[in-house]
Amino acid sequence: MDNLRLEQVSKRFQTNWIFRKLSVELSTGESLFVNGPNGSGKSTLLKVISGWVSPNEGTVVYRGASGEISVDDVFNYVSICAPYLELLEEFTLEELLNFHQGFKPLSEHNKANEFAGAIEIEFFSDKPIKLYSSGMKQRVKLGLALFGNSELILLDEPTSNLDKTGIDWYKKTIIEKAKSRIVVVCSNDVEAEHFFCTKKIDLTDFKQHKTLDL
Repeated sequence: MDNLRLEQVSKRFQTNWIFRKLSVELSTGESLFVNGPNGSGKSTLLKVISGWVSPNEGTVVYRGASGEISVDDVFNYVSICAPYLELLEEFTLEELLNFHQGFKPLSEHNKANEFAGAIEIEFFSDKPIKLYSSGMKQRVKLGLALFGNSELILLDEPTSNLDKTGIDWYKKTIIEKAKSRIVVVCSNDVEAEHFFCTKKIDLTDFKQHKTLDL
């Protein structure tokens, strides 16, 4: 995916507009920081960009080297890491990677011991994910998103549950990966999450119409 464009995008739940007439454009190597307080619609916007949720108004346009990408096919180009997405915790890391790569192959670190080393956790061949700490689980989720071949990376509060060492790992990894991707980061203005971003929008700027005219 070479280009992502939101054109006057609006989303509502029932009669309440979450955001309205939002326009932004990103190309490969550019990153967007989406700011806003809790409940401002950051996660909803991420779902709209991913094609998971449709906007009520406006359009999201995806373009690759061969032209426009259909919203039905955009999942092939997207990886997402978000607090509301859970891992299969009964699996070991090796089982999880094998399952994940059945539909979203990793472009690097596709062996369990290599993957554990890349996200800087100890590798346990027989330890289920449910026994990992919250910080280890977050590193796994980030690794699955960042080490794939997806060209659009969507991150919702990516440093959640990470300690200082984990945040340092995220910062050095995201700098490298963002160079050849389009990255969108939703954050409550935690600088460590969005420090690398080239563009910014604040969702409070897109709430000029809070209720639907019936």
